[in-house]
Amino acid sequence: NNNNNEQSDSNDNGSGSDESKNKTDDSSETTDNKAEEKVDQSGNQGSDESSNEKKTDENTNNQGSNEAAESKTETESQKSSNQSSGFNWKLCNVTAGPDYIPCLDNLKAIRNLKSTKHYEHRERQCPQDPPTCLVPLPEGYKRPIEWPKSREKIWYSNVPHTRLAEYKGHQNWVKVTGEYLTFPGGGTQFKHGALHYIDTIQESVPDIAWGKQTRVILDVGCGVASFGGFLFERDVLAMSFAPKDEHEAQVQFALERGIPAISAVMGTKRLPFPARLVICARVGGKLLLELNRVLRPGGFFVWSATPIYQKLAEDVEIWN
Repeated sequence: NNNNNEQSDSNDNGSGSDESKNKTDDSSETTDNKAEEKVDQSGNQGSDESSNEKKTDENTNNQGSNEAAESKTETESQKSSNQSSGFNWKLCNVTAGPDYIPCLDNLKAIRNLKSTKHYEHRERQCPQDPPTCLVPLPEGYKRPIEWPKSREKIWYSNVPHTRLAEYKGHQNWVKVTGEYLTFPGGGTQFKHGALHYIDTIQESVPDIAWGKQTRVILDVGCGVASFGGFLFERDVLAMSFAPKDEHEAQVQFALERGIPAISAVMGTKRLPFPARLVICARVGGKLLLELNRVLRPGGFFVWSATPIYQKLAEDVEIWN
């Protein structure tokens, strides 16, 4: 109400100055009528008020609109200050540290699961009330390296994990190189690099036609997502996902590299990702039915499997 009164007073002052400047009675009446209209429209005095005053007197318009703008800005500032006062962001109190993911580390929901045999505990269990806390940064966190250099290397201090490098180092997934984690582009199937593997797939099935017939793919069990990262060079976008499991949150490496990915697992929930090509590692049974459901008509399925020609007991068991 105070703002409206101040604006009304300024409008009245403006009409008075117009009356002193304009000598004819007709122009004075016109100015008074406009001032009264502006008082009645106390809640909507933005652009309409400005346009009306331009027709009467430019100087009066500038003065009135400035006062109204200053009053509105001050009111909004006070509202914002009241809403934010007394609220301080705090660090999340979680044992996972920088690896904390609210939708995966929801212990309350996981403890209430009736079974975990279908990897339900690795699925996304998002809390109904989102946490209002900050996940702590790893010690020594730096500004991420920008794309495309980030595809080959990231700061070790940003994702300070060595277990995956130790376990998969011989496959060229990820290696610790000084202050960096480097990604040579290798993997279980990438003995000659990811691009060589990508081109080999097209040579085997020319209809895949990267970047033309095939533009969007789903990479299940993506690891550090080198496959999706190198598909950019073939004008293909990969939706990559992998679980947060005993090999650490591999997707965290992918995101730090700048590759689209999500921490998730194929368990009991349906996937919302239709794709023309699906590539996955070591899945079978019901999971294949789900992949078949999301595969677009005329699409392709690539199974990246453990070499089944080996006679190791584990490989034979997987194949069976």
